[in-house]
Amino acid sequence: MTCVIGWRDNNGKVCIGADSAGVCGNHIITRKDKKVFQNDHMLIAYTSSFRMGQLLQTSLKLPEPDPHKSDFQWMCTDVINSIRECFRNGGFLTIKDQEEKGGHFIVGYNGELYHIEGDFQVGISEKDYHADGSGRDVALGCCFALEKVKLPIETKIKTALVASSTFCTGVCAPFHIMSIDRKGMVEIYE
Repeated sequence: MTCVIGWRDNNGKVCIGADSAGVCGNHIITRKDKKVFQNDHMLIAYTSSFRMGQLLQTSLKLPEPDPHKSDFQWMCTDVINSIRECFRNGGFLTIKDQEEKGGHFIVGYNGELYHIEGDFQVGISEKDYHADGSGRDVALGCCFALEKVKLPIETKIKTALVASSTFCTGVCAPFHIMSIDRKGMVEIYE
């Protein structure tokens, strides 16, 4: 199910977009609840589970940044610990063979784009963009083709989402795109 795409620029802006597909087996429904949203000073877009997204949007209380840690260290420790607690309290966290599992989502914070994997590892791509979900491969190919093209990043994201919806059965419009800068200013592109 789904396609979420994030892209950072050299000016501290992170733009994230998502589709609206809800998929179960051979069934698809267009959802009104958006997969990309602002939580405090972050933008988040998710795959995996609408329940996970609901918890990230409505229950996750983000910790204050720690001035003694880099943003990456803070994400890997304080933020991830808050997410794990949120998932545990919300009944979403699973434990198998003593290993906790969550889901996949991307985060834009302070000019950086992070991708969080199911085992709670925090990644930062060498590329300025990242995609996840069933439309990931098409989206990444499109982003690669557009990375040197002079277009606004929200246009590149929309183009990659349209490509994913064209070639992947688990991705559909409408698309929702937001950006956040280092000051926390959010723009919405509909």
